[in-house]
Amino acid sequence: MANPSNLVSLIPCFNGKDYKYWSHNMKVLLKSMKLWNIVDEGFEDPETEDGMTQAQRNALNEKREKDSKALFHIYQAIERPVFERIAKDETSKQAWEILQTTHLGEEKVKKVCLQSLRLEFEKFEMKEEESISDYFTRVTTIINQMAFNGERLEDQKVVEKVLRSLPSRFDFIAATIEEFKDLETLSLDDLLASLKSHELRVKHRNPSLPDQALKSQISEALILIPLEEEDDLEVEGEATILAEEEEDFKVVECSKKK
Repeated sequence: MANPSNLVSLIPCFNGKDYKYWSHNMKVLLKSMKLWNIVDEGFEDPETEDGMTQAQRNALNEKREKDSKALFHIYQAIERPVFERIAKDETSKQAWEILQTTHLGEEKVKKVCLQSLRLEFEKFEMKEEESISDYFTRVTTIINQMAFNGERLEDQKVVEKVLRSLPSRFDFIAATIEEFKDLETLSLDDLLASLKSHELRVKHRNPSLPDQALKSQISEALILIPLEEEDDLEVEGEATILAEEEEDFKVVECSKKK
């Protein structure tokens, strides 16, 4: 039969994260050693043993021994920064309650933060003046914050969210990606590459102007163009870019089939 003391090494050493998982495993271990009752209920340790019968002294010593063993096993299953929080506690019950209060409280804070981050993620949209790279930096930041607070988003959910949140100037490339790419397997890196490629193609057609000046000049020029001509020019320009990008995706799809 395995030495009960060696079983502590089978429990992940608690570093301050995922307290519920650690405490559940630790509780089961202490029960298997018949030590959980002393942790859960505690015991009264009188200042003096005067007036006690020998049976009462023996019972008290047994409780003290069990409490020391339980406290020792708790110490063995936590890392140094966590230990510092309970180093002054003299009983296993005191140590356990401090860990529970501290880390369950932190988990509640994380839940509140996570709710806020979920709401922010749902409202996320790319700004008109923003580049694809800058937008993806913001997206990655909030994804990492959600992961830190306990929720990891699948790539597909993020990819679909990004495609929904792009400005209208990306409508054609977004539609092309949805048609020719499998969103279940499309990674964020691949999506970023496709969108940056589109962005560079558009800029390549107007290389002499910075983004803001280009947008300003296009807006002013469109004011002077009759509505029907404006629609024709817009459709023609976007269709040309779309045709090129569709061809790229088709080539990729064909090569995969081969």
